[in-house]
Amino acid sequence: MIEIVRITDCSTQEYQFTEELLTASFPEEEYRELAMLRKYVEKEKDFYYHIILHDEEPIGLVSFWQLSNYYYVEHLAVHTNKRGKNYGGLILSLLKERLQQIILEVELPNDETSMKRIKFYQRNGFTAFGNYIFTLGKDKQQDILMKVVLSSI
Repeated sequence: MIEIVRITDCSTQEYQFTEELLTASFPEEEYRELAMLRKYVEKEKDFYYHIILHDEEPIGLVSFWQLSNYYYVEHLAVHTNKRGKNYGGLILSLLKERLQQIILEVELPNDETSMKRIKFYQRNGFTAFGNYIFTLGKDKQQDILMKVVLSSI
């Protein structure tokens, strides 16, 4: 069974697993300074930082912000030895059950990895709806914004 468990204490083994996964899965410029991340995990009520467990084994992480009328997924990662086994899709299904509107950003389709990532989100019900332009260092960057909106029953 897949579980999404919120972490609010950075001194735990669960947090250590997620921090190691985060730093291994994303380039340094794509995550905040770890001291700031730890502060958000422990003190920021609108920031949700989770470990993903499969039958109590840690397999991934997801973090998101609760904003006024949507949730912004900041990071989603599955451990390298668990990739390609549909865990990402299962995690997104659980998130879609709990959250009504989800927004995230992905890199432009400039290489095979970014194209696979976009197709993964599209297979899981996300659609592109705009671009996000930002500065990273001295360079302007652009990402694609994607969303899934679920109507409540």
